[in-house]
Amino acid sequence: MIDINIYLDEAKKAVAMRDALLKLKKNREFKKIFEEGYFKDEAARLAKAIANYEMQDEINQRALDEQFRAIGHVQNYMLTIIQAGNNMEALIEEHEERLREEAKETVIDDITGEEIILED
Repeated sequence: MIDINIYLDEAKKAVAMRDALLKLKKNREFKKIFEEGYFKDEAARLAKAIANYEMQDEINQRALDEQFRAIGHVQNYMLTIIQAGNNMEALIEEHEERLREEAKETVIDDITGEEIILED
């Protein structure tokens, strides 16, 4: 049996991680160093280097390919954090809605026999 509290704690950590990353992505220094510097400028530099005549040997080509892949891995890692946070936030909201529904008091109408939800 799954302990829902442990699962909720992990879900909340994923949401907090997503929120921290989104906050970081708004930071001017992060944008300068990573979004402009690494993801854009460094990728452009690598694209030029991969076609450079002096960089055509197997060792240089492999190194450039690894650097390209590193950029993609970092971007995928960030995307994974955001997606996990979004998914976990949705699950938390579903769980909280289910708890609210379960907490609503119901009574059976003596005349009709229908279940009535008592509103606050």
